[in-house]
Amino acid sequence: MYHYNQQIRHSILSIVVVSFFFIISTQEASAQQINLDSLMEVWKDETLPDTSRLQALEKITWDVHVYTQPDSAYYYAQILYDFAERKELRIHMSSALHTQGAVLRIKPKIVIRNLA
Repeated sequence: MYHYNQQIRHSILSIVVVSFFFIISTQEASAQQINLDSLMEVWKDETLPDTSRLQALEKITWDVHVYTQPDSAYYYAQILYDFAERKELRIHMSSALHTQGAVLRIKPKIVIRNLA
């Protein structure tokens, strides 16, 4: 009987632990999606200062894409660079180049288009 109760406790504990991690990961993914959506809204809002928009795009690039979707991170970094160059915001231009360098370090075989 003791052995049977121990197995039940172990099973219940396993279910609780798995459920806990599932709930945490679901909430984290949901919060990240909300954050991504709000950051994209900031980027698209042309009434905001350019630096605020660029900071939102930098956050999207690093916090959402660099390690999980490096191709997308590279793409957004190029958008960031082009916009910052048009506005002559050199700090943001260097940030975009830094991001692209980090992506190439993480995923060196990334296909880079339009280099010519």
